[in-house]
Amino acid sequence: MLDSRAAPLDIEQLTERELVYAILRWSALPGASRHHWGTDIDVYDENARPSGYEIELTPEEVDAGGMFAPLHEWLDQRLAAGAGHGFFRPYDQDRQGVAPERWHLSHTPVAATCEEGLTIDILRASLSSSDLKLKGTVLDHLEDIYRRFVINTNRNLS
Repeated sequence: MLDSRAAPLDIEQLTERELVYAILRWSALPGASRHHWGTDIDVYDENARPSGYEIELTPEEVDAGGMFAPLHEWLDQRLAAGAGHGFFRPYDQDRQGVAPERWHLSHTPVAATCEEGLTIDILRASLSSSDLKLKGTVLDHLEDIYRRFVINTNRNLS
């Protein structure tokens, strides 16, 4: 379990709400994963990965000086020039929800349809019938969770 800076957390010291929010900082709420929609991918440069290195998808790997930084600098230029073929970075900066994930790309034309279809009521109904651990805490805070961790993306700011 990692904090916002990708440093280990002592989960024994967290309340149930803090634990849920810490999990959601780096992992999608069941039913709200953009990867599971088939619209989002994580991108890294396999040729830059040292032999035997286990990819962690952390900021250190993609930020300046990281092994995947050159690829992401090139992608930044392509996206800024409007040459991203419909892709964008949904978690391009910290909006106090999902941690910034420079490696995470979303395909706008398809993701937009999924975003419009996933309402808080649909998510509540799905979660209510699940066997999710900490389900009560998630449901008690679902409006804030939905706002901060589901719809709080780069695309939804415009």
